[in-house]
Amino acid sequence: MHAHRSSPRSLGRALVALTVSLVAVAALIARTRPEADRSTAPAPPPALAMPAPVAKPKAAPSVVLITLDTTRADALGCYGAKGDPTPNLDRLAARGVRFEHAQAPTPLTLPSHASMLSGRYPPELGVRDNSPTPVPASIPLVQEAYRTAGHFTAAFVSAEPVRAHWGLKRGFDLYNDATARVSRLSPPERRGDRTVEIALQWLRVWLKTDKPFFLWVHLFDPHHPYTAPEPFASRFKDPYTAEVAFADHCVGRLLRELDAAGRADRTAIVVAADHGEGRGEHGEATHGHLIQQSTMRVPLIFSWPEHWRSGATAPEPVSLADVAPTLYHLLDVAAPATSGRTLLATLRGERAPAPRPIYGESLYDFVHFGWAPLYSIRDGNRVLIDADGETRLFDLARDPGERRDLAETEPDVARRLARELARIRSGFATAKTDAGSLTAPPGYLQGSAAGPALARDRSRRGKRPIPMTRMPAVDAFEAAKDASFRTTDRDDALSAIDRLLADDPDNPSFHYWRGRVLRDLGNADAERGKAGHADALNHFTAAMDAFRATLRRRPDHRGAQDLLLQTTLLAGAPEATLRLGRAMLDEGHDTPMVRVFMAQARLLPGPQRDPDEAAALLRATIARHGPAEVHAELRRAIARERARDLRRDRPTPPSERKPKKK
Repeated sequence: MHAHRSSPRSLGRALVALTVSLVAVAALIARTRPEADRSTAPAPPPALAMPAPVAKPKAAPSVVLITLDTTRADALGCYGAKGDPTPNLDRLAARGVRFEHAQAPTPLTLPSHASMLSGRYPPELGVRDNSPTPVPASIPLVQEAYRTAGHFTAAFVSAEPVRAHWGLKRGFDLYNDATARVSRLSPPERRGDRTVEIALQWLRVWLKTDKPFFLWVHLFDPHHPYTAPEPFASRFKDPYTAEVAFADHCVGRLLRELDAAGRADRTAIVVAADHGEGRGEHGEATHGHLIQQSTMRVPLIFSWPEHWRSGATAPEPVSLADVAPTLYHLLDVAAPATSGRTLLATLRGERAPAPRPIYGESLYDFVHFGWAPLYSIRDGNRVLIDADGETRLFDLARDPGERRDLAETEPDVARRLARELARIRSGFATAKTDAGSLTAPPGYLQGSAAGPALARDRSRRGKRPIPMTRMPAVDAFEAAKDASFRTTDRDDALSAIDRLLADDPDNPSFHYWRGRVLRDLGNADAERGKAGHADALNHFTAAMDAFRATLRRRPDHRGAQDLLLQTTLLAGAPEATLRLGRAMLDEGHDTPMVRVFMAQARLLPGPQRDPDEAAALLRATIARHGPAEVHAELRRAIARERARDLRRDRPTPPSERKPKKK
């Protein structure tokens, strides 16, 4: 541990003084930037000053793409749900074509949406998880073609995994992605009615121009935790169904606006979910861990009355990767190479192309837990799932719940599909893009969260835990994470994580969360004052060890990097903080938090103390990242230090005093 120490009071006062010197400049910059949508009344949309189309529009319809997060196909009435939860989507299906067996490429939000907008599978994109790899700029996105053709392109999205910095903004004239955190264990989001209200404010203005547009609206509401507003929460006993019903209500508002404007006949509407939800099937409560139909089968509806069939059901299996090629062909432009294919023949009632195998994957447990990656191939009604060479085969016609593994009773089918899956996967490693031939797509072996681990970890093939057998550990881990947010339950949470590590000592996420709990215990000890100071340092040291254990197993774990940096600062080791911060900047991890922590380290006593350099660093950070994020980090840092000052200034209650050692 470094010898230099600083009291929280002096650090807090130094931060306050430093912040005051920057407020005037930052406030001036902040007036030019839109703030996050955190109120029930949405702000006027920034789209009112709309740029002119970049080219004369062609005779192609406007497009409305509506994506529903975490929505199972069988949650919709038109797919068999009882109780009339989705009347608006059901009416849309009655006016269009409903695909009975649409498949998500992965049960994760960012890569699934990237597949929809590009027509590529996740391995071709190098995007296998919700972070940290954005969609590569070399991959064409369908909205770019619509913008070039003269459509105004606008997106209104509702959650962190599809915010602008993940690469889906490219090609949109307007990208509205304001979110706020509503749950400790889910990404920041925005409620669907607020997203739709802002989209409608823009749409009402644009509809008056009578010019074509490409509109994407993303609704996150069915994602866990399920907290639907009234009257949906009371109408539906099941909270998940209530969330789906609320999302349907929001979709209905959009559809009614188009009908009222008389633009329905000139507007093609596409509704899709990015993935489903486990809901306890196969032991999976939510999604991401497994690739059964509970999370891979999704609703997919196309509607353009008088141009496409109405009230039709397409029985052939299709992929969400088929959405972009269909929209390219609807625009009648040359489409880039894609793994998906156009569905226009089916939509028009023409002869559909011959069936082809459909690929799926989930690397979530591989990336986060070090377990076996999952891959699947669907050929007609047969689905094969591969986990480190252990295969399972299901017949969805006879066994839609995937309860009977046929790999041993139908070994010829299993071997054939395994060979086809291997062929498809080998093709990804030599995929072609507009940028030319790549020996590996961006991130496939080095750029994505999964890339480095896939390259390093081949020797462990067959030795990793199989996710299908580990769902009880996932449930126990989620319960421990939730308990860790309650001060009174942190010791129990730590014990639960230690039990998980005893059974799975190589799990990077277990080590990471152990570090988080230890850091919080150290903070609590530090806030109690001198009596807990030694315990705080012990906890901080143990937390740093836990974060280092995570990074040994997953060097690209941003959370572990960030919290290791923060914990060195809390432990009073400014030189170590600066050294680690510089390394993170060199690796491209340039965030406001990193720079704020480095500025704090410059304020601590010792040879590195330099308030002027700290101020300069924060000014540069404001210029680079904008004042909102920098001020948010500063406010959090100041709040932490002020809270410690207040706790030290008040007398320690007898119940918190430690007995004096004799």
